[in-house]
Amino acid sequence: MKRGCLLAACVFLCLNTGCVLQDDVPQTVTVEGKTYQCGFYGDLYPIIDITDTVYEVDGNRFYQVESDKHDWLCCFDVGTVSEGTVYCEESQWETACAYYTNAENYTYYCQVGTKRIDYEPELYEISEIDKEKFEELMAFGEEHEYRPFGGNSKIEKQTLPMPDKSESPRLVFYRESKDGCFTSYKGSHFYVVDGQLFLTYQYQMDTEEWIAIAVPESLSEYFISIVSNL
Repeated sequence: MKRGCLLAACVFLCLNTGCVLQDDVPQTVTVEGKTYQCGFYGDLYPIIDITDTVYEVDGNRFYQVESDKHDWLCCFDVGTVSEGTVYCEESQWETACAYYTNAENYTYYCQVGTKRIDYEPELYEISEIDKEKFEELMAFGEEHEYRPFGGNSKIEKQTLPMPDKSESPRLVFYRESKDGCFTSYKGSHFYVVDGQLFLTYQYQMDTEEWIAIAVPESLSEYFISIVSNL
């Protein structure tokens, strides 16, 4: 049996909980004399596979991650995200933490278009990117995303016609660790309209309207230039 800890297809509808530890998530777990520790991959999402090997500790099930390089466990019983919480064997923790905090250990992508029955979005690798600007854009997206229970409803927004899919396709920027184990949040949807990069706040499908937030000028110009060279 193999179960993938893949990013949920509907993750863009959820808050970016990522792997931020919840109060009920144990920091460490001991299995067969070895201690495992979580929290080494920040707010990334695991894209790993698990094996049949499972251990039960304090009522929680910890699955052995399928890997010939890492001694990891994945638990789906703690936290709030469907992808699970990954634990690294204690002696490997510092090395793993250093790896996933190094921006050079990621491949950066832009996904263009919206998945439909008859269409797959185009995926482009961004070979050269200002990593600080990438982090700025990701932080902007997370800070200004739609939250149904309030918290950022006073953000300055614009109500616009729904973007034309052919002229202004949806853009999703994200990064994936070069070892193929983790990916960043993909829930921030961007569009270029009239030379300005906008972040989607909310789609109003019933009225075919789009509530959007203008990305700051310096970031807008930089990422529009990236998209134009894809």
